[in-house]
Amino acid sequence: KAIITHRTLQKVATSYASMIDTTIAQWSTTYDPTKYGRDSIALFQRSVDHFMQVRAQPQYAGRFIDVRFEDTFERPVEVFSEVLEQLGLDLRDEDLEAAQSWMDANGRETHPPHSYSPEDYGMTAAEIDAAFASYHDQYL
Repeated sequence: KAIITHRTLQKVATSYASMIDTTIAQWSTTYDPTKYGRDSIALFQRSVDHFMQVRAQPQYAGRFIDVRFEDTFERPVEVFSEVLEQLGLDLRDEDLEAAQSWMDANGRETHPPHSYSPEDYGMTAAEIDAAFASYHDQYL
């Protein structure tokens, strides 16, 4: 089985553009953040469309475990437990304790925030939401 983490593509496309900005801008004299932002919409649109086409094929029924990204930080240990259950794996009390311990030491709040917006990369939230409306409707 494949575990698929679903997240609003507004955040994904913007995060991807931010990553490109961080890795390329310092090394390029021709870097244009708005070009990479626009490209990220097209890249993820092709990928998501392909994913949804594959996912709709009958031979893949039951092969995916869907997890909302927000749930992984709002209730991480519960999601861990649910995924293991869907995989048919036994979950012991010490597994839950280890997961909680790890989250306490490494949870989202232990990392500095990273802020960015679609507009930083020549996109708008509305245009990204429109490009991925069918995905959002189905999985979020």
